[in-house]
Amino acid sequence: MPTIRLDPGRPGEPAVDVVITARDRSGPSREGTASVAGTTSDFCFEPAAPGATGGGTLTIDGHRYRTRFVRDGDRLLVWIDGAVHRFTVASRTARRSGHSDADAARDELVAPMPGTILRILVRAGDVHEANAPLIIMESMKMEMTISAPKAGRVSAIACREGEMVAIDQVLLRREDVP
Repeated sequence: MPTIRLDPGRPGEPAVDVVITARDRSGPSREGTASVAGTTSDFCFEPAAPGATGGGTLTIDGHRYRTRFVRDGDRLLVWIDGAVHRFTVASRTARRSGHSDADAARDELVAPMPGTILRILVRAGDVHEANAPLIIMESMKMEMTISAPKAGRVSAIACREGEMVAIDQVLLRREDVP
């Protein structure tokens, strides 16, 4: 049963432990029970359409929310129906890989949240390693790194530094290298 401690980092707001008990992992959606600050709720998370990363629809006790989330090291930025929440992941008892199988299979990397492109670290034709930083963007005054899900070659850059981008806007196209 994974437990995640989230620290909002604001004076007077204590860290929150989130305990997740997954019930169904057979399909793309995840169902279970989450306990937050002593309150237990049923949830179902349905990932966004293929090609989108870090988001989908979260249903908690019958209420549906559009969500996006980005993790950059110990920082976690969560967007829920237009409101952005920032946390520091103080600890986690069960670790997962930074990229899903769907991320690794994708040929396009998309913006996980609306924001501004700060730096593009690669050019078309560059070969990169798995988890290599490719693009730095800012959303809600937080920098995040868009990294390569696996080794490959940049086939095209679809954004430019200083550009404002929308959720799921294609930033970069990549291909596997033989």
